[in-house]
Amino acid sequence: QNFNCIPEFIESATKADQWLSGMADAALARNVSVQWCYATPSDVLASIHMPAVTNFRVSFDFCYGRSWDIGESSLLVWALGASPSKDTLWTTDNNHTAIPGCPWTEDHDAPGGPELHLVLALMS
Repeated sequence: QNFNCIPEFIESATKADQWLSGMADAALARNVSVQWCYATPSDVLASIHMPAVTNFRVSFDFCYGRSWDIGESSLLVWALGASPSKDTLWTTDNNHTAIPGCPWTEDHDAPGGPELHLVLALMS
């Protein structure tokens, strides 16, 4: 999705790599780590030579549901020596309040939901 929104990334074979490298190089120069979210497999592979990129969010956004489903997307990240992470979560039912841009899903109210999300967040 990131690349589809930027015409230069679609029209050029090198612009996306320059953008990814630019983020990683700036972080390395400042001795900070970078987490990439919604990374594609090609993004993960590109990060092999970018030591500042240390982890990837491998889940969907919590508010859209199924953010617990991180097993498959974690495999490539782990295999390449980076760390997968899960998106944030709600630890209460939030009074079933609709948050603008964040519809209520079954994930938020499923039995064991908060515990499952907490364990996954801690272990990822």
